[in-house]
Amino acid sequence: MLRSVFLQGALLMPDADLPKHLRALQSAREAIGQLAQRAGESTAQMALRLAVAEAPGTAVVIGAETVAQAEALASLAEVFETQGAPFDDAALAAARAAIPPAVLDPRVWPR
Repeated sequence: MLRSVFLQGALLMPDADLPKHLRALQSAREAIGQLAQRAGESTAQMALRLAVAEAPGTAVVIGAETVAQAEALASLAEVFETQGAPFDDAALAAARAAIPPAVLDPRVWPR
């Protein structure tokens, strides 16, 4: 099971809202955004692809704080059902490698 696919929203939030302790994510956020743009996908969709590529066949748990977020995630799930599994792309692996290990687990972030 994969959780925190969007790193508690840190991969998707506006730059100005990124907490100081997560600034190390900036290059990974840019890489994922660029991949998404080239593929004609949303950053959320690309982040989900990245997570699924890391652990194929694994269940993904995604949370939402608002109805709008839940609706957006539902449509994202529909895209994956129709388009299938992640594509094989070295750039996707490079974007994943750009995520610093220290920020991969939100349970260890400063409170």
